[in-house]
Amino acid sequence: MVPIAKSIQDMIIVLAGGLLAGLLTIATLKLFGSAWNFVAHLGTPPHALVALLILLSGMVLYYAAYLLLVIQGFRTHWGWGLINLICPLAAILFLFKHPKQAKVGMLLYAVALILFVLVVFLAYWTQSR
Repeated sequence: MVPIAKSIQDMIIVLAGGLLAGLLTIATLKLFGSAWNFVAHLGTPPHALVALLILLSGMVLYYAAYLLLVIQGFRTHWGWGLINLICPLAAILFLFKHPKQAKVGMLLYAVALILFVLVVFLAYWTQSR
């Protein structure tokens, strides 16, 4: 009976983390939407092109990190792969439970987030001039 209780406890932790990660996913999409709106309102073409390239690079890194963490999740356990597949930011829990497997994916997530924030600052700087 102990393995079942531990399995249920792990499932509850993963589901709670999935809900938290879902909220973080929504926040990330809001940040991406804000960055895209800022890029759309940029006045000068060179700044808009640079911002668009940075934004697209961030998107590519974000999805590469997502795929990497899903693959690492499935390599660890089918439950981790499934929760990472359903809710991309559930990888935060995966990072705390399995730091060696999630390290590269989380670094890619961090770089993508830095690029998104850079686009927001670039757009703000361009609009304030």
